[in-house]
Amino acid sequence: MPSSSPGQRLRTGRLKLNKKQAQVAHEIHKANSTYKSWEQNRARPKTFQDIINVCQAVGISIDYYISGEECQAQLTPTEERALNALSQLSKEHQEIYVEMMEKVGRSNAEETKT
Repeated sequence: MPSSSPGQRLRTGRLKLNKKQAQVAHEIHKANSTYKSWEQNRARPKTFQDIINVCQAVGISIDYYISGEECQAQLTPTEERALNALSQLSKEHQEIYVEMMEKVGRSNAEETKT
């Protein structure tokens, strides 16, 4: 079990980057009081996009923010871009995107077999 809270993990990441709370709030387009409440564990980001943005701003992974532990597998920059693009789509468009990527993956796997 992690010994730190999500807010403490945000603070630690921010301090490692020598950023002030106001700077992070500005980068993620939130009020200073909103970001401060996240660090103080009085509130949590309301959307997945907020989590993505704040983790990027303070230089921590989403896995670390949520669980306090780093995931063994790290995403490549291309994978991060794909997930970020996916998270900005409507639910309907997300499903279309995933189906398209699955078809491309199957097609690629079949090509490598021959």
